[in-house]
Amino acid sequence: MMVSSQWIPLDDIYEKDLVDKLVAEERAFIKPLRYEARNMPRFPNFRLLDAGPRPVALDILSAFVSDAERAAKMKAIGTRDRNDWSWDTALCRVIPELRPRSLKKVRSRPKAAFRAFAQSVPQANSRAMESGHTACESGPPPGECPSHGAHSRR
Repeated sequence: MMVSSQWIPLDDIYEKDLVDKLVAEERAFIKPLRYEARNMPRFPNFRLLDAGPRPVALDILSAFVSDAERAAKMKAIGTRDRNDWSWDTALCRVIPELRPRSLKKVRSRPKAAFRAFAQSVPQANSRAMESGHTACESGPPPGECPSHGAHSRR
């Protein structure tokens, strides 16, 4: 498994580039992990937590996925909010500008960020509740939450 220098699991090299940018800009974000979804294309690659009143989905359309995976990811992106962010690596190798940081911190704790994320993905929320998961009740350990993804809080 490929990971960033911060030990954040990565699905491809484009995610590494985006993580490096997020960390360099000291942005607050989470990384949904594959095992949390039955249908991975529905998940964004990352969720940006410091750009407004709700998490901003960060989607990467990789140039190296199959046509079926690409179509599923494009369909998922089409259902998201217009303020969400996407990067089509087949069209542009340069990472587009991220949404600007909000002046007011909206998500001050990882627990609140997870709740916002879980509400946006009903499958993950119901599975977490069914398993009786409570690992994030007191906040995840520094660096990551094994049940909900890697966190970066700077």
